[in-house]
Amino acid sequence: MIRAWGWVRFILVVFFVVFPSTLLAAVSVIGSLDHFYIAKPGETIAGEIWVENTLSEPAIVRVEITDYFVDRWGQAQYPKPSNHARSLARYIQMMPPEQTLAPQARGLINFEVKLPTLKDHPELAGAYWAVLLIQPAGLNQTIIEPAINEFIITERFQTAVRITTAIDGAGTTQLEYRDATLTWPESATPSLAAALFEVDLVNSGDHLLDLQVVGELIDRDGQSIGVTPLTRLRLYPGHQRRVEWVLEAEGAGHEQVPEELWLMAHPLERMLQPKRFGGRFLLASP
Repeated sequence: MIRAWGWVRFILVVFFVVFPSTLLAAVSVIGSLDHFYIAKPGETIAGEIWVENTLSEPAIVRVEITDYFVDRWGQAQYPKPSNHARSLARYIQMMPPEQTLAPQARGLINFEVKLPTLKDHPELAGAYWAVLLIQPAGLNQTIIEPAINEFIITERFQTAVRITTAIDGAGTTQLEYRDATLTWPESATPSLAAALFEVDLVNSGDHLLDLQVVGELIDRDGQSIGVTPLTRLRLYPGHQRRVEWVLEAEGAGHEQVPEELWLMAHPLERMLQPKRFGGRFLLASP
């Protein structure tokens, strides 16, 4: 059955989540949007977030605790709190949940992270995280009713402030390479140039992985043909990211065709266990 649209009254609300850069809207977050702490079980962490009303009129600032998830393509999602076993939301206390800022004034949002003890939570190990979503609204904001057959688009900005706690001295650090594929260009004479290499990097351990990923091509004599910096990524436990590498003209002018591809993931500053992870892949022409 086909149903025709008649009288339409519809309001489309568009949410803009700004993360991790500063929000350029009615209310700005001052300072870092990424809070990282190293703590022990049973410890209490105190933090604060400064916000500023940049308008010439009062503004309301509301704060909501949510979880945070990034899919394999790097897209962020904000499900309800305590959505997974490593949610920090259940341990966060935040005040105030709402406040009114005068024009051009600043306000303070305080939060505490109260970690359980190992007696209360024997499995406590590795990284736990959550997000504080800061949502500004005009003090005298009114809802506009659309006329018949009219659409109204309302923009609402919110800022995601990520809070991560790494438990020191416990848990494992593990990275896996999965589902590697090499797609050759469509041509009568396939060449390694412009071939696309893809692989999933999966954090199967307990700790946050902060990595710089580098690719290297190796010829049949074991000699390096070239090194290519690929990406920097931050992987929470249970998360995975798809890494793509367009080989382009790698190895052009070299005496031998590459026979191996190596991926190296080098640890950066936020890894409590600074391990380096390597992956070796054999190249075979179609």
